[in-house]
Amino acid sequence: MTTQAVPVRRRKKERPLVNGHPIRFRRTQQLIWTGLSVLLGAGFIAGLYWLFLQQNYPWGSAKVWWDSGMGFIHSGNWAAYRHGVRDGGEPALWVMVGATLLGKAKTNPKLLPGWLLVLAPVLLLALIIAGTLGITWLTQFGPLSHVPNPLSWQEIALGALLGRMLHFLWAPIGNTVRYRIADNAAARAGVPLWVRRPLLPPVWRELWAELRARYEASGMSLKERTDKHRQSRVLVPVIIALFLFVAIVGDLAKWGVAHGLHIPGMN
Repeated sequence: MTTQAVPVRRRKKERPLVNGHPIRFRRTQQLIWTGLSVLLGAGFIAGLYWLFLQQNYPWGSAKVWWDSGMGFIHSGNWAAYRHGVRDGGEPALWVMVGATLLGKAKTNPKLLPGWLLVLAPVLLLALIIAGTLGITWLTQFGPLSHVPNPLSWQEIALGALLGRMLHFLWAPIGNTVRYRIADNAAARAGVPLWVRRPLLPPVWRELWAELRARYEASGMSLKERTDKHRQSRVLVPVIIALFLFVAIVGDLAKWGVAHGLHIPGMN
């Protein structure tokens, strides 16, 4: 007589409780934040492009200089390449932003020093520009130039692939920023507003809950805790504020100004 093996059901992963309760509608919140990561990531590249290369300031604008090849590029293909940097960079960055907002939170990540948090994004931006130039060549002049490209799917797909590749370099930065914010909040008395309300993705709030539980279990008074990385208390909020400002400007330029909407201060 043979017996059939009974399939073993995987136990559902138990997620940390936030304020004593599981996060309600967690999957819906993740979907919403996925959409926001697309807006923030694409908006940041569009914002940099607008602020540095399109905006007309009282002292002038870099638009003519940029559009004409910066004085040393005289190729008729320059228009395709300069637009490719923006169009390919948008999906690349929203993949990286999405990984930071939605990726798995670590309670003991390898943290980067403050000076590297400033230097590393500059290097990654240079890599994005180099990668998007390569994507432009592939889609406009290389092997993919003869492949139908409705809705610019090639730029979106290759840009997302570039972002996924660069994510391995970006991950330590995203982990450091996320951990610093959650750790500084968990070490202080009280529950921050972004934990009580869904103002940040579920993984951030669950990370805060895990770190708060760890501090409480250690018996350390939250008010007595000292921050060994004081530069992060100022640097990380400044970086986030600048990122949000550039991303919002970029979204306004991409979805508003580009379609004829007049926005005060943007010209």
